[in-house]
Amino acid sequence: MTIYYTQASAGSGKTTSIENVVTEKLISKQLEPHQIMAVTFTEDAAAELKERISQSLIAKGNLFLATSIMNSPIGTVHSVFGQLLVDFAFELGLSPEQQVIDPSDTEQILAEALDNSLDAKRIKQLNYLGNRLNVDDWRTVIHDLIQLSRSNNFSDEDMAVFAELSIKDLINLLPPIDEGINESAFRLVIQQAIETGRVVDNPTKGLSSTIEDCEKILRKARFDWQDWIKLSKLSPTKKGELAFAQTKLVGASVLKCKDFQEELFGFIREIFTTTAIVLKDFQLTKKSRGFIDFVDQEQLALHALDNPIIQERIKNEIRFLIIDEFQDTNPIQLALFSKLSLLVEDILMVGDAKQAIYGFRGSDPRLALNVLDFVQKGGGEISTLPNSYRSRPGLVALTNELFTQPFSHLLTPEQVQLASVRKDKLETAEVEWWTLVTEGRPNKNIMINTLAQGIKDHIHTGVKIMDRETKEHRFATWRDLAVLCRGNSEISELAGSLAKMGVPVSFKRSGLLETPEVSLALACLRLLIDPSDSLASAEIVCLAANTGPETWLRERLNGIETSKSNIWDENAHPILDKLAKVRKQVSMLSTGEALDLAMLTADVYSIVAAWGENTKLAEHRFANLAALSEFVNEYENHCETQFMAATPSGFILWLKNKEQNNSDNQAANPGDAVTLTTYHGSKGLEWPIVVCSSLDSSLKLSLYGIRIVQDNFDFDWNNPLKGRAIRYIPNPFPDQKANEPLNDLLKQLNDWTANERQEVNEAIQLLYVGMTRARDQLILPTLNKNEYVGEWLKLLNSNFLPLKGGDLQIGSNTLKVKSRTVLYQVENQVLPAAKRLKYWFNSEAEKSLQDRMVYNQPASNCSPIETAQGNIIHNFDSRIKLSGPVEMEDLGVALHHCLAILINNPEADHSIINSIINNKVPGIINPEHVIARGKELLNWINSTFPESKMHTELPFTQHLDNGGIRQGEMDLVLETSTGWYIIDHKSNPQPSTNWVDIALQYSGQLSAYKHTLEALSNKKVLGTFIHFTIGGGLVEVIVD
Repeated sequence: MTIYYTQASAGSGKTTSIENVVTEKLISKQLEPHQIMAVTFTEDAAAELKERISQSLIAKGNLFLATSIMNSPIGTVHSVFGQLLVDFAFELGLSPEQQVIDPSDTEQILAEALDNSLDAKRIKQLNYLGNRLNVDDWRTVIHDLIQLSRSNNFSDEDMAVFAELSIKDLINLLPPIDEGINESAFRLVIQQAIETGRVVDNPTKGLSSTIEDCEKILRKARFDWQDWIKLSKLSPTKKGELAFAQTKLVGASVLKCKDFQEELFGFIREIFTTTAIVLKDFQLTKKSRGFIDFVDQEQLALHALDNPIIQERIKNEIRFLIIDEFQDTNPIQLALFSKLSLLVEDILMVGDAKQAIYGFRGSDPRLALNVLDFVQKGGGEISTLPNSYRSRPGLVALTNELFTQPFSHLLTPEQVQLASVRKDKLETAEVEWWTLVTEGRPNKNIMINTLAQGIKDHIHTGVKIMDRETKEHRFATWRDLAVLCRGNSEISELAGSLAKMGVPVSFKRSGLLETPEVSLALACLRLLIDPSDSLASAEIVCLAANTGPETWLRERLNGIETSKSNIWDENAHPILDKLAKVRKQVSMLSTGEALDLAMLTADVYSIVAAWGENTKLAEHRFANLAALSEFVNEYENHCETQFMAATPSGFILWLKNKEQNNSDNQAANPGDAVTLTTYHGSKGLEWPIVVCSSLDSSLKLSLYGIRIVQDNFDFDWNNPLKGRAIRYIPNPFPDQKANEPLNDLLKQLNDWTANERQEVNEAIQLLYVGMTRARDQLILPTLNKNEYVGEWLKLLNSNFLPLKGGDLQIGSNTLKVKSRTVLYQVENQVLPAAKRLKYWFNSEAEKSLQDRMVYNQPASNCSPIETAQGNIIHNFDSRIKLSGPVEMEDLGVALHHCLAILINNPEADHSIINSIINNKVPGIINPEHVIARGKELLNWINSTFPESKMHTELPFTQHLDNGGIRQGEMDLVLETSTGWYIIDHKSNPQPSTNWVDIALQYSGQLSAYKHTLEALSNKKVLGTFIHFTIGGGLVEVIVD
C-alpha cells in the first residue's frame, strides 16, 4: 500500500487534479471503474466529481468508461460506507433494510434519552452541584460529551476512566485542604471585618460600599464559590484595608476549602457517570426502534473491516481509495480510512493542512496534521498543486507573503506558495485597507455602523470585478460582496446596521415562525383544522386586515359582554368564511396539501404582496413562505422515518420544537444581497469581494470545559486514535476575567502550552481560509490606531503589515493597494430606507388627514409641468395582453414587483413571478409575457447604458424647505459615471399614439424625483423616462 498526499491550497484546482488522476489511470488501463472508491464530504461534491470524471472520459472518446464510472463507489463517507454495510449485511448480522435517520432525528432521540434515563435523585444532585459551581446547563455538557465520545469511538465504559483522569489533573495542581477554611469560619471573619469597618472615623465611599457588599453576601443562605473570589478582591480603600485584610485572604484561599474540592470532584464524576448512562440508553433506544445514524454507520463499518470475509472481498474489488478534503476528516473516519488503506493498493489523500479548522464537520486538525507529518517523514509520497485559478496575482502574492512563515512548522515554502494563472487586466485595487474612524470614543455598536457605512459606500461608488461566467469586467452588485465575521452575534449586529442603511443582506438566521408572513400562513392552517382556535382567528384578522388589537380586541370584549356568539365566526373576516367552507376537505389531505389549501384559500401571497413593502423585503417574505413548505417535506420525511402518522397538528407542534431549538431558519435573501457569514461558514466558498472583519479579536485561552487530549504517543497510521482521551473541568468562577486562582493553576499543565500553540495555529488557519475566499478584491478593516493591524493579524508577525496605499512589489508581482478612511458621523447618519414596515399592531393615534397631507408631500402629488416635452425613444413592438377587466392598482403593483425582481436577478425562479401574477391578477396576464418584458427592458438598458448600475425600488427621504417631508421609492434608477437616469413604470394600457400625452401628465412626479436625487447625491440627473409596461415602450420626458 502506498499513500499519496496532494497538498491542494485554496483555489488550486483540487477537483481537477483528482479528475486527471482517475482519467489517466482508467484510460491507461491501470484500473477498472469498479476498482475505484472515492469519498467526499458533501453530496454535491460527490456528484460533481463523478460528473467531471465522466465528462473528461467522454471528451477523450471513451463512452464505455464514462458510463461505467457513474456506478463506481464514489460518494459521501456515509453513502459509501452505508452501502458497504448493506452489501455485507448477512456477514455482519444486520438487516439489509437499514433505517438511517438524519442528524435532526438523532438529536431528538438523544434528547429523549437525556430526559428518560435519569431519575429524580440524580437530576436533583446535578442541579445542586451545577448551581454551586456556576454551570448553567449541565445537560448541554452531557450532550457535548456524548457527541465527542461518539466521533472518537469511545464507549460508555470509558467515561469513568475519563472522570478520574480529569480529577487527577486537578489533584496534582490544587493545594492541600485546610480544614480551617470553611464557610462557617469565613462568615465570622466577614462579620468581624464589618464591625471593625463601621467604627472607622470618616469612612470613605469605598469602605461604605465594601461593607454593603459584604452584608449582601452574608444574607445568602449559603455562599456560592464565586462569592469567595469576589470577597478576595474587595476594594475598601486605605482606611478599610486593615479591617478587611483577613476577609480578602480567606476568600483567596477558596481552593484549599474541603467543600470546594469535594463538590468540584463530585460534579465531574456525576457528569461522566450520567453521560455513560445516557449514552447507553441512547444506543438502546435507537436499536429498539430499528434505527441507525451516521455515526453508527461509521462504527459498524469500522467493526466490519475486521471481518476476514469482508477484508478479502474488498481486496479483490477495490484497488484505489481517494479521500477528498482530507483535512476535514473526523477521528472515527480517519480510523476507517486507516483500516481500509491496508486492504487497497494505493490511497490518494487530497487536502490542505492550512485549512484544517477545529470542529468543521467534527474534525480534529491535530489528526490531519499528524497524518501529513507521517507522510512527510517517509510514510508516503507528497505532491503540491502549484497554481491558483481563483484569485488575482496580487492577492495570491499577498497570501504567499503573509502565510509562508506562520505555516513553516507544517509545510515548506513550496507547499504554501502558489502562482496565479489569471491574466485578466482588472484595474480595481486588489486590497483595500480600511481605517474605521468615529467621532468621539468608539464602542462596538459604532464600529459596526462604521463598517456598514463603508460597505454601503464601497458598492455605491462603483467597483469593477470580473464576472465568473462571462469573464468580462462589470460593476459589482450587493451579491458580489461577502463579509466574514468571527461569530454569529456580530453577524446579527452588522445585518441590523446594514438593513437600516438600506443595504440588503443574506445570512443564516432562525426566527421563521416569528415572521408575520409565516405567522399568517400557520394561523390559516390552525384555523382550518380547528375552528375553535380563537387566537388563530385574531392573528388572521390582525394581519390580513392590517388592524391592531385596539380594533379587534374591543370587538371581542364587546361581543363577550353582549353574549354574541358570532364574533369570531365567518362574519369576522372574509378569510374566516373561506376557510370554514373548505374545512371538510382537510381529513382527506396530507399535511403539505392542507397547508397549500389554507394558503390558497386565504390568498396569503396576495396579502403579503399588498403590504406594499419594497421589493427586496417582499421577495424575502415569499422565500420564507417557500421555506415553510420545505419544512413540511422535512416533517413528512421525519414521520416516515419514525413510523408516525404525519398530521397538520403534528406539523405545528414539530415546528414549535424547532423554534425552541432555534432551528426554524429563515430563507436566505433570494435577491441581490450582501452575504454575511462566519469564517467557518465561508470554507469552500468564494466571492468577488470579501471583507475580513473581526480583525481586532483576540485569542481566548482556557482549559475549562470539554477537550480532547492526546497522550505522548508517536502517531501510528495503523492505530491513529491511540492515546486519545477526554478531559472535563467546569469553570466555577465564570464572572472573573483576571486573577482567577484555578485558571492560574491550570496554566501549569503541559496542556496549557499545547493548547496555546494549537489556538494560535488554528486562528492563523482560520484567517487563511477567510483571506483566500476573495477572487478580485480583499478588504481589511482595522481600527483608527497608529500602525494598528488588529490582534488577529498580529499573529502573522509580518513586517508587511499594515498595508500602505499604492503599488507594492511582492517578488515579481505588483499588489495594488488602496488605503481608505471610513468615517461614521452620528449627526450625518443617512435616514433608514423609506419603506412601509410591517408592524404587527398599528397605533390608533394618527394625525388628521389634513395634517398628514401638509407634512407628507409625495412626488405623485406634484402637478404636471407645462413646459415639459416628451418623445418616444423606444418601442418593444410587443404588448402584454389583458384577458379581461382588472383593477389597475392591482395590476400596477404586480408588474412593479415582478420587474424589480427580474431586473435584480434575471435568472430569478419563475415560480415567484407566477405566484405574484396569479395571486394579484389571476387569469388577467400571462406571467411568461411579464418575464419577456423584463428581459426586453434589461436588453435595452444594457445596450443604451452598458456601464450603468441598476437600483430598483430606490428608497429616499427628503426634508423639504417648507417643513414637509417627501419620501417614497423610485421604480428604477440607472447610475453611471456621469450621472443618473430615472425610469418610472406605468401600467396604463393605452396605445402608443397616446403615450407622450400620458407621460407628460407625470412630468411633475419625474421632476420631483430629479430634484430629490440631485439634492441627496450631489450628482446630476441626465434623463427621466416613463416605461409603459403593458404597451411596451419608453418615452423620454424632458422636465427642464
